[in-house]
Amino acid sequence: MVRCGKALTGPQDESLKHLLPFTLRTAMSVHSTLDLVKLLNATEKIGYSGTYTTTEPEWIGTVPIGYADGWHQNFKGTGVLVEGKRLSIVGRISMDQLMIGLDRPYPIGTRVTFVGQQGNDTITVDDVAQYANIPMLEVSCSFTNRIPRIYKQSVSTTNGANIFFEPLNLLGTVLCLYFIHQW
Repeated sequence: MVRCGKALTGPQDESLKHLLPFTLRTAMSVHSTLDLVKLLNATEKIGYSGTYTTTEPEWIGTVPIGYADGWHQNFKGTGVLVEGKRLSIVGRISMDQLMIGLDRPYPIGTRVTFVGQQGNDTITVDDVAQYANIPMLEVSCSFTNRIPRIYKQSVSTTNGANIFFEPLNLLGTVLCLYFIHQW
């Protein structure tokens, strides 16, 4: 039995990768953008029920993705990637947005990666699933139709690799699906 759909989220068992006659790279990524960046004073509360309190002046970014989009409370511990740095989600995740602790002010529109690679760091669907203690497929199927899908086009290169170009959507959250292999 061949389960091609598993190529979207990557092989569940990394030890089986060597058995494949080609290299698979994860085909799914989830990105959004910062839509508000603000310096908060110490002792300010963030999120539903004020579950996070700043202990010193802190830069906070708001991202337009929440549990109604499929990014559930139990996913928050995996953090996000901003300019290749792993940052924490702070406070409770709201229906339509969440907040992240920033190490400095970033411009509005800066890309925020929930699943995928930025710089030298990667957050996989498996990372999210392990943290939330749920199956990988449950994570990848949780994203609702409120998140636009972008399907990448491929171009073959002289070395046989397929390269995919991704249109960057700075207006909100996108889920990008692509399949890259080398023969």
